[in-house]
Amino acid sequence: MKRICVVGCGRWGSNHLRTLYGMGWLAAAVETSADRLRQVAELYPGIVLHSGVEEAAQAGYDGYVVATPAETHFALASCLLSHNCNVLVEKPMSYTPEQADEMIDLSLKQGLVLQVNQSYRFSALYQGLRKQIADGL
Repeated sequence: MKRICVVGCGRWGSNHLRTLYGMGWLAAAVETSADRLRQVAELYPGIVLHSGVEEAAQAGYDGYVVATPAETHFALASCLLSHNCNVLVEKPMSYTPEQADEMIDLSLKQGLVLQVNQSYRFSALYQGLRKQIADGL
């Protein structure tokens, strides 16, 4: 069974928490708000709670989902990658191409998974637009 840690338990992170818990893969959560962390503990009994990403990175989960405000993605994902962690980061991956390149290089050097979440990639609308572009319309 996979053991996944969600970093950021706010609006979008709550979707990851719910989905992963339902799959039986949610092992832990990271949240800096003590009030929100208490709510997560009530909603998802049995998971490990962390107040910081460093502590969670050292726990060695199978993967980490970064679902925090966009301006924190680079720092958090880089921290996790530097601890040899596989990471799925919400979009945007970073604010600059240089930051994205740095994260990609780090993941490739260490043989880690670095993925950017694109939730709508498989939606009918997106697929229809892709087809129209491919058909030259």
